[in-house]
Amino acid sequence: MTTSTRALFTDPANLITQVGLVLGTVAIYAAMKRDFEVAVLFLVAAFVADYVDGPVARRTRDRPEHISELGGILDSVADVVCHSVAPAVILLTYGTLDLYLLPVAAFVVVAGVARMARNTVEGGFSETMYRGLSSDNNIVILATVFLIEPVFSGGTFVKMLAGVLVATGILNLSTIPVPKVTGRGYYAIAFWTVAVATVLVWRLVTAE
Repeated sequence: MTTSTRALFTDPANLITQVGLVLGTVAIYAAMKRDFEVAVLFLVAAFVADYVDGPVARRTRDRPEHISELGGILDSVADVVCHSVAPAVILLTYGTLDLYLLPVAAFVVVAGVARMARNTVEGGFSETMYRGLSSDNNIVILATVFLIEPVFSGGTFVKMLAGVLVATGILNLSTIPVPKVTGRGYYAIAFWTVAVATVLVWRLVTAE
Protein backbone atom coordinates (compact mmCIF):
# COMPACT_ATOMS: atom_id res chain seq x y z
CA MET A 1 0.00 0.00 0.00
CA THR A 2 1.46 3.37 -1.02
CA THR A 3 1.84 6.29 1.38
CA SER A 4 -0.92 8.22 -0.40
CA THR A 5 -3.29 5.25 -0.31
CA ARG A 6 -2.61 4.77 3.39
CA ALA A 7 -3.30 8.46 3.99
CA LEU A 8 -6.79 8.07 2.53
CA PHE A 9 -7.66 5.81 5.48
CA THR A 10 -5.54 7.24 8.29
CA ASP A 11 -5.67 11.02 7.85
CA PRO A 12 -8.72 12.34 9.79
CA ALA A 13 -9.57 15.11 7.34
CA ASN A 14 -9.36 12.81 4.33
CA LEU A 15 -11.58 10.28 6.07
CA ILE A 16 -14.21 12.97 6.70
CA THR A 17 -14.02 14.03 3.05
CA GLN A 18 -14.63 10.42 1.99
CA VAL A 19 -17.60 10.19 4.36
CA GLY A 20 -19.02 13.23 2.59
CA LEU A 21 -18.45 11.55 -0.76
CA VAL A 22 -20.31 8.45 0.43
CA LEU A 23 -23.17 10.61 1.70
CA GLY A 24 -23.38 12.29 -1.71
CA THR A 25 -23.50 8.88 -3.38
CA VAL A 26 -26.33 7.78 -1.09
CA ALA A 27 -28.14 11.03 -1.95
CA ILE A 28 -27.93 10.10 -5.64
CA TYR A 29 -29.32 6.65 -4.86
CA ALA A 30 -32.20 8.16 -2.86
CA ALA A 31 -32.97 10.57 -5.72
CA MET A 32 -33.10 7.68 -8.19
CA LYS A 33 -35.67 6.05 -5.89
CA ARG A 34 -37.57 9.37 -5.90
CA ASP A 35 -37.04 9.88 -2.17
CA PHE A 36 -36.16 13.51 -2.75
CA GLU A 37 -36.30 14.79 0.81
CA VAL A 38 -34.08 11.92 1.90
CA ALA A 39 -31.69 12.78 -0.92
CA VAL A 40 -31.55 16.42 0.15
CA LEU A 41 -30.96 15.42 3.78
CA PHE A 42 -27.99 13.27 2.79
CA LEU A 43 -26.62 16.19 0.78
CA VAL A 44 -26.98 18.41 3.85
CA ALA A 45 -25.01 15.81 5.82
CA ALA A 46 -22.37 15.87 3.06
CA PHE A 47 -22.31 19.66 3.35
CA VAL A 48 -21.57 19.33 7.07
CA ALA A 49 -18.71 16.93 6.31
CA ASP A 50 -17.35 19.42 3.79
CA TYR A 51 -17.47 22.17 6.40
CA VAL A 52 -15.70 20.02 8.99
CA ASP A 53 -12.85 18.51 6.97
CA GLY A 54 -11.07 21.85 6.43
CA PRO A 55 -10.79 22.82 10.13
CA VAL A 56 -9.80 19.24 10.98
CA ALA A 57 -7.03 19.38 8.36
CA ARG A 58 -5.72 22.69 9.76
CA ARG A 59 -5.71 21.32 13.29
CA THR A 60 -3.89 18.10 12.40
CA ARG A 61 -0.33 18.49 13.63
CA ASP A 62 2.65 17.75 11.41
CA ARG A 63 0.45 17.01 8.40
CA PRO A 64 2.81 16.34 5.44
CA GLU A 65 2.49 18.55 2.37
CA HIS A 66 1.73 15.65 0.04
CA ILE A 67 -1.14 14.60 2.32
CA SER A 68 -2.56 18.13 2.11
CA GLU A 69 -2.31 18.02 -1.69
CA LEU A 70 -4.04 14.64 -1.72
CA GLY A 71 -6.78 16.02 0.51
CA GLY A 72 -7.25 18.98 -1.82
CA ILE A 73 -7.78 16.72 -4.84
CA LEU A 74 -10.09 14.43 -2.88
CA ASP A 75 -12.09 17.42 -1.65
CA SER A 76 -12.48 18.75 -5.21
CA VAL A 77 -13.80 15.41 -6.45
CA ALA A 78 -16.23 15.16 -3.53
CA ASP A 79 -17.41 18.72 -4.25
CA VAL A 80 -18.20 17.87 -7.86
CA VAL A 81 -20.19 14.78 -6.84
CA CYS A 82 -22.10 16.41 -3.97
CA HIS A 83 -22.50 19.97 -5.23
CA SER A 84 -23.08 19.32 -8.94
CA VAL A 85 -23.74 15.69 -9.93
CA ALA A 86 -26.19 14.97 -7.10
CA PRO A 87 -28.31 18.12 -7.69
CA ALA A 88 -28.34 17.33 -11.43
CA VAL A 89 -29.61 13.80 -10.71
CA ILE A 90 -32.26 15.17 -8.35
CA LEU A 91 -33.44 17.55 -11.08
CA LEU A 92 -33.59 14.83 -13.75
CA THR A 93 -35.39 12.29 -11.59
CA TYR A 94 -37.81 14.85 -10.15
CA GLY A 95 -38.68 15.83 -13.72
CA THR A 96 -39.16 12.15 -14.68
CA LEU A 97 -36.20 12.33 -17.06
CA ASP A 98 -37.85 14.86 -19.38
CA LEU A 99 -35.43 15.59 -22.21
CA TYR A 100 -35.61 19.37 -21.81
CA LEU A 101 -33.98 19.01 -18.37
CA LEU A 102 -30.92 17.22 -19.74
CA PRO A 103 -29.12 20.40 -20.95
CA VAL A 104 -29.76 22.00 -17.55
CA ALA A 105 -28.36 18.99 -15.70
CA ALA A 106 -25.34 18.89 -18.02
CA PHE A 107 -24.70 22.60 -17.43
CA VAL A 108 -24.84 22.12 -13.66
CA VAL A 109 -22.22 19.36 -13.83
CA VAL A 110 -19.98 21.21 -16.29
CA ALA A 111 -20.20 24.39 -14.21
CA GLY A 112 -19.09 22.48 -11.11
CA VAL A 113 -16.17 20.80 -12.87
CA ALA A 114 -15.13 24.03 -14.61
CA ARG A 115 -15.19 25.99 -11.36
CA MET A 116 -13.14 23.33 -9.63
CA ALA A 117 -10.56 23.30 -12.44
CA ARG A 118 -10.39 27.10 -12.67
CA ASN A 119 -10.01 27.66 -8.95
CA THR A 120 -7.42 24.90 -8.68
CA VAL A 121 -5.27 26.82 -11.16
CA GLU A 122 -6.15 30.42 -10.27
CA GLY A 123 -7.31 30.15 -6.68
CA GLY A 124 -9.50 32.79 -5.07
CA PHE A 125 -8.90 36.52 -5.08
CA SER A 126 -7.28 36.27 -1.65
CA GLU A 127 -7.28 34.14 1.48
CA THR A 128 -10.56 35.78 2.49
CA MET A 129 -12.27 36.15 -0.89
CA TYR A 130 -13.59 33.47 -3.25
CA ARG A 131 -13.68 33.81 -7.03
CA GLY A 132 -17.38 33.26 -7.71
CA LEU A 133 -19.95 31.60 -5.48
CA SER A 134 -18.47 28.67 -3.56
CA SER A 135 -20.13 25.48 -4.78
CA ASP A 136 -20.92 24.25 -1.26
CA ASN A 137 -23.61 26.94 -1.19
CA ASN A 138 -25.39 24.95 -3.92
CA ILE A 139 -26.53 22.43 -1.30
CA VAL A 140 -27.83 25.08 1.08
CA ILE A 141 -29.73 26.74 -1.77
CA LEU A 142 -31.10 23.39 -3.01
CA ALA A 143 -32.28 22.41 0.47
CA THR A 144 -33.90 25.82 0.96
CA VAL A 145 -35.79 25.49 -2.33
CA PHE A 146 -37.14 22.11 -1.22
CA LEU A 147 -38.68 23.79 1.83
CA ILE A 148 -41.32 25.32 -0.43
CA GLU A 149 -41.72 22.26 -2.67
CA PRO A 150 -45.15 21.28 -1.19
CA VAL A 151 -46.58 24.67 -2.20
CA PHE A 152 -46.14 24.06 -5.94
CA SER A 153 -47.32 21.48 -8.42
CA GLY A 154 -44.71 19.05 -9.69
CA GLY A 155 -44.41 20.71 -13.10
CA THR A 156 -44.05 24.20 -11.65
CA PHE A 157 -41.56 23.14 -9.02
CA VAL A 158 -39.26 21.31 -11.42
CA LYS A 159 -39.09 24.40 -13.66
CA MET A 160 -38.29 26.56 -10.65
CA LEU A 161 -35.67 24.05 -9.49
CA ALA A 162 -34.09 24.07 -12.95
CA GLY A 163 -33.96 27.86 -12.90
CA VAL A 164 -32.34 27.93 -9.46
CA LEU A 165 -29.71 25.36 -10.49
CA VAL A 166 -28.87 27.33 -13.64
CA ALA A 167 -28.54 30.50 -11.56
CA THR A 168 -26.24 28.84 -9.03
CA GLY A 169 -24.16 27.35 -11.84
CA ILE A 170 -23.72 30.79 -13.40
CA LEU A 171 -22.73 32.23 -10.02
CA ASN A 172 -20.26 29.36 -9.51
CA LEU A 173 -18.63 30.20 -12.83
CA SER A 174 -18.68 33.95 -12.29
CA THR A 175 -15.67 35.95 -11.18
CA ILE A 176 -17.52 38.10 -8.67
CA PRO A 177 -15.69 38.38 -5.35
CA VAL A 178 -17.51 36.48 -2.59
CA PRO A 179 -16.25 36.74 1.01
CA LYS A 180 -15.34 33.50 2.70
CA VAL A 181 -17.65 32.69 5.58
CA THR A 182 -16.08 33.24 8.99
CA GLY A 183 -17.15 34.04 12.53
CA ARG A 184 -20.84 34.82 12.92
CA GLY A 185 -21.54 34.06 9.26
CA TYR A 186 -20.22 30.54 9.79
CA TYR A 187 -22.62 29.98 12.69
CA ALA A 188 -25.51 31.60 10.82
CA ILE A 189 -25.13 29.17 7.91
CA ALA A 190 -24.77 26.27 10.34
CA PHE A 191 -27.96 27.33 12.14
CA TRP A 192 -29.90 27.71 8.89
CA THR A 193 -28.68 24.33 7.62
CA VAL A 194 -29.79 22.62 10.84
CA ALA A 195 -33.15 24.42 10.68
CA VAL A 196 -33.76 23.33 7.08
CA ALA A 197 -32.76 19.75 7.87
CA THR A 198 -35.08 19.74 10.90
CA VAL A 199 -38.04 20.83 8.77
CA LEU A 200 -37.30 18.15 6.17
CA VAL A 201 -36.99 15.45 8.85
CA TRP A 202 -40.26 16.60 10.44
CA ARG A 203 -41.92 16.46 7.04
CA LEU A 204 -40.70 12.89 6.51
CA VAL A 205 -41.80 11.75 9.97
CA THR A 206 -45.28 13.26 9.76
CA ALA A 207 -45.82 11.88 6.25
CA GLU A 208 -45.61 8.30 7.50
